[in-house]
Amino acid sequence: MKVTIPSSELIVKSGNDNGRQWTQRKQPIWIHFPDKPFPTEIHVTIADGKQPFPPGEFELDAEASLYVNRQGKLACFPVLKSKAPQKSATA
Repeated sequence: MKVTIPSSELIVKSGNDNGRQWTQRKQPIWIHFPDKPFPTEIHVTIADGKQPFPPGEFELDAEASLYVNRQGKLACFPVLKSKAPQKSATA
């Protein structure tokens, strides 16, 4: 599945919940679902201390991206592979 990352900029939100400080770092990415005519924007959480994904075209490694979370539910954290450059046809 194709993934497009337009920018390495993050959306950062922070606050205080009952005296506990929190920060969310999210990066917008676009997923191209095969059955949809247009890509869909989603936000990926970027952990503190981790770098955002670089801009570019990627392939989602679906098998490596799926895991079972603490609640025992199927979840996904994108594992992306760089798309190999297309070779141009030469005569």
